[in-house]
Amino acid sequence: MKKPTLDPAGERVVAPKAKPFTLRADAPHLPAAFSVAEHAAVQALAAGAASPEQQQLALDWIIHRAARTYDLSFRDADTHGTAFAEGRRSTGLQIVRVLNTRLVLETRPATEEPK
Repeated sequence: MKKPTLDPAGERVVAPKAKPFTLRADAPHLPAAFSVAEHAAVQALAAGAASPEQQQLALDWIIHRAARTYDLSFRDADTHGTAFAEGRRSTGLQIVRVLNTRLVLETRPATEEPK
């Protein structure tokens, strides 16, 4: 890495030029894109007024696009990007786990403490 140098007049420090940086469209910190239908579906889901089709569309958008559940979270030479992507993915995995786990309701006497 280059060290800062004085300008030709010797009055101020000139920082070395930074390498050009290109932001990738799949950068993990960027918000997920959404269509008008997906936007409406997520809002309807939050309001408790989503149709069955909107519920499926909203969950599909959350799992596949917002959380990027099935994407590889590794980002080459970018530990912060990898950690951010893994955080998003972790949320999606938790949602998928709840969706795919069989619900078991236990019945026990009201006096018994929950486990």
